[in-house]
Amino acid sequence: MIGKEKYGLLHTDTLTTLILSLARLQMSSLALVIFRLMLDKGFLPFMHFSSLIVIHTMKNEIETHVASNYLLYVCDLYNCSRDKKAHHRVLVKLDTLIFNFVLDACMRFKLSLRGLYLINLMSMIRIMADAHSIMIISQILEMNSLRDEMKKLEVHVDAVLAAYARHHRLFYNSLLSLHFEFNDVYVVAKLVLDMTSSQNCCVNKEHREQLQQPCFIAIGSPNLRAWLKVHVEPELLHP
Repeated sequence: MIGKEKYGLLHTDTLTTLILSLARLQMSSLALVIFRLMLDKGFLPFMHFSSLIVIHTMKNEIETHVASNYLLYVCDLYNCSRDKKAHHRVLVKLDTLIFNFVLDACMRFKLSLRGLYLINLMSMIRIMADAHSIMIISQILEMNSLRDEMKKLEVHVDAVLAAYARHHRLFYNSLLSLHFEFNDVYVVAKLVLDMTSSQNCCVNKEHREQLQQPCFIAIGSPNLRAWLKVHVEPELLHP
C-alpha cells in the first residue's frame, strides 16, 4: 500500500495506464479499486477513459456486478459534490453511453434486478435515456415482466417519426413478447395492425408536441416510497 505522503508522486497518466492494463488482463476488481482511489484523490480521467474501463470490465456476470458497483460509487460522489457544504467536492462526469454499456451487460447476463437499479441511478443523476437506452431498458422490463411500464414507454416511442421506427425494433419485440406472456392476443393483434397501418403516424399536432417534452416514466407502483423512473428526452430517441 502506498503511503499518503507518496501518493502525490504518482502521475495521472501512470495510473490510467495501469488501470487499463489491469482491465485488459480481466483483473477488473483491482482495476476498479485503483480507479476508485483516483476519484477519491480528485484525479479525474477523460470521459472516454471511463468508458474504456467499463467496456473492459464486463466480460462475465461477476465483472458486470463490479462495474455496476463502480457506477453506484461514482453516483454517490456526484450526490456529495452537489452538497455545497461538503468539504471535499468532486466533479464527476457520467454520460448515457456508460450506462448503456452496463445496462447492456446486465441484459446479456440476465441481471434483471441490477438493471432496474441502474435505471433508477440514471434518474438520480439526471442521465437521459437515448434510443439505445430505450432498446436495452425494454428488454430489462421484459425480463421483469413489467408490461405496464413498457406501455408507458410505448407512447413516447410511437411519437418518434415513422422514419425512425425500424431503429426501435427490439423495443416492439419486447412489448409483443410481454403481451403474449400475459396471454393478451387481442392487444398483440391491435399493435401489429397499428404498426403496419399507414395512418399510425397521423398524430394530433398538439399531442405530438406534448410528447416531445422531456419527462419521467415511472416504473413500478407509485404507492411505493422509492419507485423507479426513466428520464426520457424525446429528441434522443432519434438515432
